[in-house]
Amino acid sequence: MLKMCGKRIAVLLAASLVVTSLPAAAAVSGAGAKEKTPLLTVIDEATPSEWEETKDEILEKPEQTPGFSSISLDPIATDPELEQEDSLDPDSVPTDVTEWSFEGTSGIVQATMEGNSGYCGEIYIDAEHGKAAPRDTNGDTQINAGTILYIPVAGVTEELLGRQIVLHVQPDNGVAFTAEIYDGSEDGEKLNVVSQGNYVYAIDYTGSKDVYVKLTVGGTGSAYFTFIEVVEQREDPVGPQEAPTEFPSEVNFADGEIWPAREITEEELIQGLYFDPADGTLRLRGNDLMGHGSAIYIPLKGGVEADVSLTVYEGTVLEVAGESYEAAAGSGWPTLTVLENYTAEKDEWLAVTLTSGQQNYIRSISIDYAEQMAAPDGSVTEWLFDGSEEAFSGSLEGESDYYNHLFIDASEGKCEARPANKDTQVGAGTWIWVPVSGKGELVLTSYANSDTVIEANGQILEPAGAGYTEYSYTHDSNRLEYVAVYFRGSSYLKQIIFI
Repeated sequence: MLKMCGKRIAVLLAASLVVTSLPAAAAVSGAGAKEKTPLLTVIDEATPSEWEETKDEILEKPEQTPGFSSISLDPIATDPELEQEDSLDPDSVPTDVTEWSFEGTSGIVQATMEGNSGYCGEIYIDAEHGKAAPRDTNGDTQINAGTILYIPVAGVTEELLGRQIVLHVQPDNGVAFTAEIYDGSEDGEKLNVVSQGNYVYAIDYTGSKDVYVKLTVGGTGSAYFTFIEVVEQREDPVGPQEAPTEFPSEVNFADGEIWPAREITEEELIQGLYFDPADGTLRLRGNDLMGHGSAIYIPLKGGVEADVSLTVYEGTVLEVAGESYEAAAGSGWPTLTVLENYTAEKDEWLAVTLTSGQQNYIRSISIDYAEQMAAPDGSVTEWLFDGSEEAFSGSLEGESDYYNHLFIDASEGKCEARPANKDTQVGAGTWIWVPVSGKGELVLTSYANSDTVIEANGQILEPAGAGYTEYSYTHDSNRLEYVAVYFRGSSYLKQIIFI
């Protein structure tokens, strides 16, 4: 019997004991009898010594015959009404694991499944009418249309807004995903499968019960999975309602002249930082910041890679983005790095919670940006990427540079001119910072395909058509500033203009 993906198979066999030496009269009391004589009547008529012999014959284990399985007297094996070990039970959902890799045979699907079903890790895969095949060369698992995945999701507790299944998958054009809650019936509550661009799909679940979410790969073709995860959705922390406008790179609470001693009793913006005492305390002491059960919000500049670290006193425990950071006892004033190589899509706040179990002490904060941009220059309003004489002609990959007052950050992407094609290839992960002055329309002419997702200041731009088309963003401010354009998928750029 094959074992697929760690699938546990219990073979259920019903056993009957056949005694071939019983006389016919012992089996049937008469030709017109309506009841069969119980086997025990034969045993009752035997002498004690005969009973022992008969018992031994009945209980003697039969020889194993090649090609036949041994008989199991386990209750599950002898009662077809009881559930098989590998069956899918909607009332018994394993929720300890929330991440599953599909990266070739190192992932949870370790051999091709076709025309069968079974567990792969905690995910149950029904490939009776489909196929799931790991591909080491591509680092993914090909899952054909007709295949069903049952993904375990824990119920949503009070402190959460919900849970989200995140699928990292590249589907063929003919593939369509559908999802529903599996409750044992053929028609469960439907859930939306929403594309988030860049081959990421999300399914939101808000129920309180542990469930399997039934994901059907429908349509035609195949979908190539690399990863599935279930993430918690939480309320945004209470804090500043407006985006930051100041971006200090160093904060030194030990400087009593800049940060004089005082109690912070309510939410307050001070020198670019936002302080929230919440239900705890925050106190500037002239040489550090002390607090517990409270939070400070650090401003981060969008589109620029940043590291954030805090110098704290031993015993301090901070929480940032769901992670806990503790300064070990006896360490004096160590530096805790709470954010590394992070690029915000737009200007935002980083919440740092001073936990309530003890007093916490912060001496300084450092925000280290990968590169500081020059002040925006609004004198240019048109930038060409079409291979013409005045167009961008560079090749950036893993680096950044300026072009006619534009700042192009390709440290995680690519920006390469293609004069022969009269365009510029812009890879996923590339930022272009466009200086604009006053209100107006920022228009990009770029190639639109299924992979192309372009954002401006965090807003996804809709293409006006297919092929080379326009993507527009309205700048509704009188300020001279950069607009952060981010390519979540690759595209071919011809022009940027601000009108």
